[in-house]
Amino acid sequence: MVRARCLLLAGEADILSDNDEMDQAEFLKAKALADWRRLYDTRLYPDGHPDLANAITDYGWIAGRKNDDVAMAERYAEALAANERLYLGPDYPDGHPDLANAYNNMGYAHAQLRIPIAQGALNGGLEINRIARRRRKILCATRRTHLARRS
Repeated sequence: MVRARCLLLAGEADILSDNDEMDQAEFLKAKALADWRRLYDTRLYPDGHPDLANAITDYGWIAGRKNDDVAMAERYAEALAANERLYLGPDYPDGHPDLANAYNNMGYAHAQLRIPIAQGALNGGLEINRIARRRRKILCATRRTHLARRS
């Protein structure tokens, strides 16, 4: 029930942002994020949850649309930390596309604020992005082969 409410709020916020009603969109994204945080409490989910990480990213995106680069950077930093908790570990030796996206968003935020990015972080993000793209190509090729066999 809570998850459905979160998704509904986020969807409504997306419609509002498509219509450039950014203050209302931000309000709904904030409400959805608060609900996601309650749903995925750190006591039960110490590493977080992908839904929560994505909600934080969306909240950062709204700040960027409002040209609030400082808020965008803060939210993207939180989203990056959430994605690192989820995807920097033995279960994901090659990283994850959401982690690559989080590095990309953080790089964008730093560029907007004219903050130099540490070369190590940039290289790590680029490598994860390369691996994610390579895996996506393999997955797409596998799906095409599977579909061709079914035809």
